[in-house]
Amino acid sequence: DMGLRVYNQWSCQFMPPKYTKKGRPYGGSRDTHKELDGYCALQGQPFVLSDGDRLMFPGDPSGKACNVINCHCVLIPGILMDD
Repeated sequence: DMGLRVYNQWSCQFMPPKYTKKGRPYGGSRDTHKELDGYCALQGQPFVLSDGDRLMFPGDPSGKACNVINCHCVLIPGILMDD
């Protein structure tokens, strides 16, 4: 309403994987989320992941389960200044 342009920056938490007793890695931050770290989108525009999924925010329930469940990413809001 005030004419400000707001953007959101994706911030991945870079969680390390855990390992099974057989040494197999599981969990940790997803590659698709690591790739988005630092990416900005205008408010109301989706973040497009490399697998084609479109999320409005981390944990967006309209996304694929593999991109949403146990996501630890956050958004950092910002304002675009006219200059």
